Amino acid sequence: MSWAQFPGENVTLFEGATVTPKQLSESFQRFGYDNFYSALKEDSKDVDRLKEVYKPGVRKYDLLYGKKFTVASYYPFKDYYILVLTNEELGTVYYKYSPEYESSFELDFIDVPNLPADFYCQYITYQEFPKHQAVDYSTEQQDRMYFSRTETKKYGTMYTVNLNQATQELEVNKKGAWLLLDDGTKIEHTTCPIEVKVNSAAEYVYYTYFELTEAQMKKISEHPIVQTSVYTFTHTVAQGAKISKMVACLLKK
Repeated sequence: MSWAQFPGENVTLFEGATVTPKQLSESFQRFGYDNFYSALKEDSKDVDRLKEVYKPGVRKYDLLYGKKFTVASYYPFKDYYILVLTNEELGTVYYKYSPEYESSFELDFIDVPNLPADFYCQYITYQEFPKHQAVDYSTEQQDRMYFSRTETKKYGTMYTVNLNQATQELEVNKKGAWLLLDDGTKIEHTTCPIEVKVNSAAEYVYYTYFELTEAQMKKISEHPIVQTSVYTFTHTVAQGAKISKMVACLLKK
């Protein structure tokens, strides 16, 4: 468990924070989220009487994913906390937060006013490869990508981005991928090879990676990624700001 991902009893981290629903795997998106509610019964704060966020004809996942919410307040209730969230489109939404169970936590932090200095650096993992005289620092996977910094005695420092994209379409022997930043910059590699596998949802998942320069990494740390593509399969990025902050930590390692 990483405290940076899951606040536990550190609920003060929510004060004035901006949060967004986590990305769910394709196989779970049809079920939507479990802990978001649209209304409280006027005479009760009983969580069991909250109404689920719902709009006819719109999946709960599609209604909430990618939305940014400000935590206006929170209060304890039984073994939970009720987070009062606000969003320009949806208005006030309530989230049932359990400080005990990380597996039920459905939020990602975008901005935290009282954020510890090393908050995003705790999303970085470290691994040694003695046989190759190398060490690797990697961000967690977010929005179907993760970044690595590899230090080797022979080759020095190398930066890479690993991407994947799931689709129902099968294409073989394809190449190429790109990252699009919020300032319009496109970082592209036209010849990176693509490997195709089938996941548990019977989808074709396209995997690739390519090297980045330190200057490109710095650019990503300053300008969030808004879209990615593997071959011609694109993905709209919801957590670009978080990815930028993790990349900034990676550059400091």
